[in-house]
Amino acid sequence: MLYTSGTTGAPKAIVHRAGGVLLQHLKEHLLHGDVRPGDVMSWYTNTAWMMYHWLISGLACGATVVLYDGAPILKSADGLDPSPLWTMAERARVTHFGTSPKYLATLAAENYAPGRLHDLSPLRSLLSAGAPVSPAQFDWVYEHVKRDMIFASISGGTEIVGCFLLGSPIHPVRRGELTVKGLGLAVAVMDERNAPVVGRQGDLVCTEPFPSMPLTFWGKDGDARYRATYFAARHEIWTHGDVAEMTAYGSAVIHGRSDTTLKPGGVRIGTAEIYAACENFAEIDDCLVFGAPVEGDEEIVLCVKLNDGYTLTSELAAQIRGAIREGASPRHVPHRIHAVQAVPYTLNGKRVEGAARTTLEGKPVKNMASLANPACLEEYRTLDRSKAA
Repeated sequence: MLYTSGTTGAPKAIVHRAGGVLLQHLKEHLLHGDVRPGDVMSWYTNTAWMMYHWLISGLACGATVVLYDGAPILKSADGLDPSPLWTMAERARVTHFGTSPKYLATLAAENYAPGRLHDLSPLRSLLSAGAPVSPAQFDWVYEHVKRDMIFASISGGTEIVGCFLLGSPIHPVRRGELTVKGLGLAVAVMDERNAPVVGRQGDLVCTEPFPSMPLTFWGKDGDARYRATYFAARHEIWTHGDVAEMTAYGSAVIHGRSDTTLKPGGVRIGTAEIYAACENFAEIDDCLVFGAPVEGDEEIVLCVKLNDGYTLTSELAAQIRGAIREGASPRHVPHRIHAVQAVPYTLNGKRVEGAARTTLEGKPVKNMASLANPACLEEYRTLDRSKAA
């Protein structure tokens, strides 16, 4: 039984089947990940996240699994020290290294180049999960980690203990894209007509059963709540809750969660492009974007946590808006930009846009126990629209 992260509501207790999950993992490791007997796998995770269970299944492929207990980045008198995981990877001769976009962004901000500072000659695959990877991060990885390896952004979830979209050892890595659909999975992107679309945003779906589908939700009315969550939108079609886009190459782009999709002017847009634009600013340490109701419509609110020594001036705000306009579209440009002290995250390290929006609206957040830093939400309660940049 696994619990969802609680980014868009109270965590759901999902009851899984053991055999189907193991079969799914073997396929993903052996065929998509090219995991071979004698390989060494690592992923910085905790036992509550599905990636821990995904990692442990590497044992079924004859691989060695390396677990790490401790902080991935240490604080020292000279600043941040991002070396622990890479020192571990070098000593253990890791072949498959798992990480997250947030961790990669921190490395880039600290000008930490693992490929220059460590012997990563055994490394064949770098994988990232938990959030969309921006196109610029693909560039950074191949420049500062290693050139001759697979970089795979993978996407699935606790609900399926696996991936709908992931990497491949025989397909090209395309900048900003998830390489292929999972083998044997009838994955598609559907529009509001329930028609499959390519080159347009829609809902990520799976139209046929698959081995790691959950058995039920734990507790009262578990079956009914399970079906209401994944099959209410489309009869007998799994609707996953991600806004995605299939490309003509068979690869895909994840634009964000359906629950946190922005709808200014009634047009649905994803948040990933806004985050990607903000990652290119040295002034920005972290950020959060969500929609806020205003006069029968919705406006885009961008909250930025700035690095030490920077302030949110009108000039910086104009630069941020210009970068978002150029990198995404005029519709993505935030109406409000606020400087904040912290961004709310779940215990699993995922941004919590929904909790910030709920707090701004003056409503109670139901999933506070799933947050790693719930106290920071108080700041969002008092964000003043008239004082935004």
